Amino acid sequence: METGEIKLLYDKLTLSLDNEDLGKSFYEMLTAETGPKIIDFDDFSNNKLQVVTELPCINGDEEFRPDITILINGLPLVFIEVKKPNNLDGIQAEYKRMESRFRNKKFRKFVNLTQMMVFSNNMPYDDEGLQPLQERILYHHRVWQS
Repeated sequence: METGEIKLLYDKLTLSLDNEDLGKSFYEMLTAETGPKIIDFDDFSNNKLQVVTELPCINGDEEFRPDITILINGLPLVFIEVKKPNNLDGIQAEYKRMESRFRNKKFRKFVNLTQMMVFSNNMPYDDEGLQPLQERILYHHRVWQS
């Protein structure tokens, strides 16, 4: 890809992250069948995966630091919050904090970029409980109406 094409793709990605569409336009670019590939889904080994801890998400005075962030080709697409075992409020409280953050327009780019969120309290999964609280996985991409 030529330098001009890379800049054009970067500008297009940046603009898509400002949309108020819960990441729909970014997701469509991420999974596009034609044009430049942001992620190689055909041969995933062609992608660069990195895991970092406490990566700050900052916009002005607002910031938060997910416990673990997974980057694919440099894009922070997955974050994981890990809480103390036997702390049921930990997962629920973090989930509520995340909902609140995602309503904050200062975090729109991060919301639109995030493809999966995982909340865990480091306990074995209990699939017999009425409301399994050990782990919660949220796929951020939504079903959009045409």
